[in-house]
Amino acid sequence: MAPHGIASPAPEETADRTDTAIAALARGGAAVLTQEGGGPGFVVAAAQTIAPELIALMLREARGMTWLALPDERCRALGLEPIPYRSSTGERDESIARDFMVSIEAHEGTTTGISAADRALTMRVAADPASVAGDVVSPGHITPIRARDPQAPQRPGIVEAAVELAALAGFPGGAAMCELLDEQGEIASGAQVERRAGALGLPLVDELDVLDRLLPRRALVAVHEEGRTLAVGGHSVRAVVFADRFYGAQHVALVCGDPAPGDAATVEALVQDPLLDVFDPRRRNELTATVERLARMPPAVLAYVSNVAALRARRPDADQEAQREALLATRRQPYVVAQMLERLGLTPREAALHA
Repeated sequence: MAPHGIASPAPEETADRTDTAIAALARGGAAVLTQEGGGPGFVVAAAQTIAPELIALMLREARGMTWLALPDERCRALGLEPIPYRSSTGERDESIARDFMVSIEAHEGTTTGISAADRALTMRVAADPASVAGDVVSPGHITPIRARDPQAPQRPGIVEAAVELAALAGFPGGAAMCELLDEQGEIASGAQVERRAGALGLPLVDELDVLDRLLPRRALVAVHEEGRTLAVGGHSVRAVVFADRFYGAQHVALVCGDPAPGDAATVEALVQDPLLDVFDPRRRNELTATVERLARMPPAVLAYVSNVAALRARRPDADQEAQREALLATRRQPYVVAQMLERLGLTPREAALHA
């Protein structure tokens, strides 16, 4: 259920699918996490409980690279350093280096470090909240990937979804990940991932469905400007501009009336479309008519929500990543509206989101 009753971002069946994957990890098992839009899939398990049998399954059946997705705080606690990637010109490539850490091994209990038992032990040690820098050594046979801080102004991705899935299962220390390959050794995608998940008897869950669970806990917006008063259709409304912490966009709350903190307000949301808002008189009229209607029933708020990511995805040259970005941006909208209202100190009396 989306916050404040605003249009739910995910249908009921996807919630069931996510819950099934969470339950599998909570039992010490695994799930297949896939990217939206037919992207690759990963066998994922909670690192704090990973057993040699699951590592063996990943190596034998998934056959891709095995990684350890760790929250940012775990990487800091273990003193992990980024891999010093260099570009073809010899310059440090920050886009890669900021995420992949130098490989590690558990300081005690391993032999060669290559066996499934040794790899599982290293993952469990690294994911243990009590472990510190002296509990792992480098280099080793496990490559950690740093999941970005949930409050950092960056778009979460498959690594963050894996860590979140493990955390939802009760194990916040991180996740073991292994990419699925097809029979020819190529990266599996789309229907291939579904078939492989079925053949392995593992629940399949989508990255965006997992990230839906993360969104309510992230600070999505911050007040950028307030105090400006606008005249709309003969009514005076207060405009509060919010900065989106991830997309560099702005959202606007038009507050009708003079509500006190804690008051219940009627809330409606319109999704911005800059091109149509400027050139389509029906859009301009809709915005004005909505404000006039809400102004007659104060207190009320019109949340005018930016949809920059979705607009980028409309471009003829938009790639699959842009399409996935648009899907996540659309799912964020109810949470953005909810947080705008919270920053205003108001609670919803009625809520509606209109495209």
